[in-house]
Amino acid sequence: MSEQISEATAELFQKAHSGDVEAYKKITAILTEAVAAGTVWPTVTKQMFQNGLNAVASTINGKAITEPQGALLRAAMAADMDTVVLRDRYSALAKMDFKNYQDPAGLVEALGVRDGNIPLLLVRRRWHLMEHLQVGAICFDNQMRRGTIVEIEDLTNQLTIQMKSERKIVQMSAFLRTFVIVRKDSTLAQLLLTGKNEGEQPGVAYRKKLEDDILRASSLPADFLRKILVPDVMTENHFKNQILGVSGSTEEKKSHASAPKAPLNRETSLRWDDSRSVLELSERLKNCDNLQVEGEPHLDSVKTVLERGASVEEQAEKFATAVALLQKLGDAKIRAWLAEIAKELSEKKVAIWSNQTLWCTVSNDLPGKIAVFWFEVTLPACGADWLATACLKLPYRLWASVEKTLIASGEKELLGEKVVHQLSGNRGTADMLYWLWRSKLTEAKNKFLSDSALIFKVLHQEVKGTYLKAQRDLKKLLLEDEDFQEQVMLNGDHDAVIELIRCVKHLPLLDLGEVQAILVRINELHPEFIHDIEEKRDGKIADISSIGRKTSIRGYNRRKAELDRLVNVDIPANSERIRVAREHGDLSENSEYKYAKEDQAKLGARQREYERSLDGMITTDFRDVQVTNVVIPGCTVVVQFRDEHEETYHILGMLDTESEKSIIAYDSPLGKVLVFRETGDRITMPTGDKATIKEVRPLSAELLEYVKG
Repeated sequence: MSEQISEATAELFQKAHSGDVEAYKKITAILTEAVAAGTVWPTVTKQMFQNGLNAVASTINGKAITEPQGALLRAAMAADMDTVVLRDRYSALAKMDFKNYQDPAGLVEALGVRDGNIPLLLVRRRWHLMEHLQVGAICFDNQMRRGTIVEIEDLTNQLTIQMKSERKIVQMSAFLRTFVIVRKDSTLAQLLLTGKNEGEQPGVAYRKKLEDDILRASSLPADFLRKILVPDVMTENHFKNQILGVSGSTEEKKSHASAPKAPLNRETSLRWDDSRSVLELSERLKNCDNLQVEGEPHLDSVKTVLERGASVEEQAEKFATAVALLQKLGDAKIRAWLAEIAKELSEKKVAIWSNQTLWCTVSNDLPGKIAVFWFEVTLPACGADWLATACLKLPYRLWASVEKTLIASGEKELLGEKVVHQLSGNRGTADMLYWLWRSKLTEAKNKFLSDSALIFKVLHQEVKGTYLKAQRDLKKLLLEDEDFQEQVMLNGDHDAVIELIRCVKHLPLLDLGEVQAILVRINELHPEFIHDIEEKRDGKIADISSIGRKTSIRGYNRRKAELDRLVNVDIPANSERIRVAREHGDLSENSEYKYAKEDQAKLGARQREYERSLDGMITTDFRDVQVTNVVIPGCTVVVQFRDEHEETYHILGMLDTESEKSIIAYDSPLGKVLVFRETGDRITMPTGDKATIKEVRPLSAELLEYVKG
């Protein structure tokens, strides 16, 4: 291409500017031939072409692009002709090419047509990808996890993709930027679905054909074809023979002969060591009594499967199951081989052994009968210290298996040391305390199980699922087990018994029946504390129920406003979301409907909560409160901690909590600790910290004015 355009070409641009259809066609042909020849445009020439195309594009009506105009714009885009005016017309062309897309603006944004920071080459690739976007197409994300497009929602610019273990919703812009599509009904698509070559001759041409079936905006990762086929679709040997046409060694051919030619058929007996994924491997191992196979097991293939599975967080549970079963069924040789693989994977920082939260979730989901084998493999992967630390986050039911693994490795004391360290930092859990009670660590028991505030704190923690059992068992020990109760009271130690009585009376945990039952038991075991058990204030037992339901005017009005907004704004808006979502059809696959219904339940529960909180509530401005040295609603209290620092709290009504202003409701956990205590009383805060009531005084004038609302 010369550095100047000819007079004839300049004349073509002038004619095209005037609407000459033949001129359009000739300019299109020039651009198309240049692209086909791989022409490198000199800067001056390209600028002249862009100027000419700019002038022509300015005459094109974006809402009524003719066929010759469309052909010219496509050729200009392919030739990388990039100006603001041309980008605007490319946008109009996109809306025409994808006229059935219901959000044209969203489409243009996803393609990046108007974004000058996105190269035109990348825009064209996204455009090409968009042309092949359809339900049923196989796709891969940027971690090469396979999925199938099940829905294209063009109103919200979202795609729903069925991955192996979940449905994933992806924004269109993110999909075009990061995903790979396999042409639907293509040779590669058939290979992915059937695992069969369908008679194609293996070799370079066949591989090129498969690679041409892969569409992606950005460049493909190295050896992408191998990575999506091995081991999920075929073994490495199978890939070499069936795709590359490379003949292997005698052993490889023997291995290939036994390799599966199609996806897993549960009616056919298949070798565990020819599995193509951790899912297949874990399922096949479940049906094995041992790992004996004809000849030597294909451990290299299994290693590849494990490496692939360990790198995908969604496959962590299947990976753990497969590893545990290999450890359980394997002989000494297999176990040694597995330990080496575990070390290698851990060094590569795979998620399952670098993320303790994920590891705990997976371990908790494993059947108890194989969990110990999973821990045995984790030990060489991460070390005894890591395993012992992670154990503290597991439910108690799995601790014995971890402890057994640690003892076998020579680390008999390690778990106990970890528990003591956590409890010393006031970071205990019910699982830790329950384990400690069952242990033989007498010194640690005397130190931590005599700390009633710690026990009440862990029993008040919010836990779910399998973690509830230790909490329930620990509470049952506190209420019913005489040996445990004596341990808590250190067999009658004065400070320990007084601490237990205070916690039972003042910390939020037990109902009135439970409080009465444990106080009766304390009296039976140690009657010398009867006066502490029956402690009274002005002839009345210190009980917040005697206060009634009171709150400030401000607190009442604030809660009433919250209820009004809920009933008049939030709930109607949610009802409208449900109505709109229902119109989208198939409710079983409608995530918008599902989330809206979940919100409906939450809003309804909140409405009932707000209504109950206002029912029978008495408002007051606290001006008539007579403050002495006893903490009551409508006073300010100063608390001094052991380290000499002080905190000031204002004790008000049931709806008055404002932490940022140190305003505390009298029925809150902290309020229950403080109310009815006197100046000089030693108390245990809900956090477990020890403190003393230093001063009780009336509310300030400013605060009294504030609570009026």
